[in-house]
Amino acid sequence: MVLIMLAVDTILYLFITWYVDHVSPGKYGVPLPWYFPFQRSYWCGASTTEDHSRGFGSESSENEYFEEEPDGLKPGITIKKLRKEFKTLGGKTKVAVEDVSLTCYEGQCTVLLGHNGAGKTTTMSVLTGVYAPSAGYAEVGGWDIATNLKKAREEIGLCPQHNMLFIDLTVLQHLLFFGRLKGMTTKDARKEAEELMQRLELKEKKNMFGNQLSGGMKRKLCLAIALIGGSKVRLDDWDSALATAKLFNGRDVMIVFWER
Repeated sequence: MVLIMLAVDTILYLFITWYVDHVSPGKYGVPLPWYFPFQRSYWCGASTTEDHSRGFGSESSENEYFEEEPDGLKPGITIKKLRKEFKTLGGKTKVAVEDVSLTCYEGQCTVLLGHNGAGKTTTMSVLTGVYAPSAGYAEVGGWDIATNLKKAREEIGLCPQHNMLFIDLTVLQHLLFFGRLKGMTTKDARKEAEELMQRLELKEKKNMFGNQLSGGMKRKLCLAIALIGGSKVRLDDWDSALATAKLFNGRDVMIVFWER
């Protein structure tokens, strides 16, 4: 009887943990509505036609400061009236991103150019699900980040502003590790890692540890990590933008956040 109760308690606590983690992820993450387990979109994924029926419509296309939507191009990233607010220690509201609308298309490289504090990194953090948007709508790779964040993240390759490397992994081990995280087989990850190291001139550094690399080589490794795994949407936070543009294959969508 005791073992049965322990099993029931374990299942119950696991369910509560799973549920609370989804509806209240804390400072980082996008919360889901309390009724998300009853939504078909959570288990099966929502269609993009459902995601687009939000009333954001064609307001931006009527604005003189917006270009008309091009014909024959498929959106890779869609942002409509995106807003992100933060609460300061004094209780005031600070607006980091205000009413941003943007569409990035497959097969194109898009650059967001702005001064320090313009909201570039915050926008990237919203697109990757680090922060939940205060208002507005964003779609990555055809998936709404508010309802299908997991699917959206599967489309993303991220090269952050600061190096995020393991000091006890070599260059090759980094690429194998992140390739496996993205669902690749060891054989495929090794093959693509060799190709990326060749293209980024990291071949001779393949057995060096992360903390042994120069600053430029560390950035190249971060870029290789973002590229491995066939990510369709690539987000690059500014300082390796030139190298990223050089490697852009002309098929996927890429957005570069570059400080002016």
